[in-house]
Amino acid sequence: MAVWILWRPVIAPYTAFPPQFARRASRPCAVFQPAPQARAPLIAAVFLELTMMQSTIHYGSPRRHDCGVSVRASLYGSEKNALAAMGKSPPASRPNWWSAMKGLSAGIQSFAEHYMVQGHLLNHHIGGGDTMDNLTPITKSANTKMLNFFEKDAKNAIAAGDNIDYSVEADYSGTAPTAAALAGANLSTADKITLNGSGYMDYFCRWLKAETDVYNAAGALKSSSNTLWVSNEAS
Repeated sequence: MAVWILWRPVIAPYTAFPPQFARRASRPCAVFQPAPQARAPLIAAVFLELTMMQSTIHYGSPRRHDCGVSVRASLYGSEKNALAAMGKSPPASRPNWWSAMKGLSAGIQSFAEHYMVQGHLLNHHIGGGDTMDNLTPITKSANTKMLNFFEKDAKNAIAAGDNIDYSVEADYSGTAPTAAALAGANLSTADKITLNGSGYMDYFCRWLKAETDVYNAAGALKSSSNTLWVSNEAS
């Protein structure tokens, strides 16, 4: 039997915070905690997967309306090339209701195709894949704000050879965004009424939030961000 050895970080759904992501109040901030090495099980008696990287990526589970809910990642700058090679963009995946929503009207289809994206929770430059565990529909404006408000810092830290503890959450709690907030002037009044009455607005997250701790290669804390928020809106 042929045995294949694959080199990749641990990527798994989680139902509780991994130990290294206990909030700062409950863990020392002065030392970056290396992720434990792990060995995945034999799959269909063909592929033996061995984790050879230290970086770990944990996606939230279950999905919300087939969309990603969160990601927690411990990423090592020394593995930046392997992380970049893992990333996928533009994503091919769509939530299972996306086509039905676009079919409500020609205007809604045009809006979804030109003003919305399947947004990466973990940026594709630092290991973020294109499955729906890592994606949620957001406006292009929200996607740009994610890049400027917190993704750039994470990407720059990894590019510089630093290590990061990084978390992003799509917040579906509270009131869902309205079609007017999501689309702005990019959707007609009639189509906004249709979209609001369709039930699909409940499937969109209202906020995205992120936290980043940056450590140097020796494990000393360099910076620790507050929780940063981005609204899923047209502007």
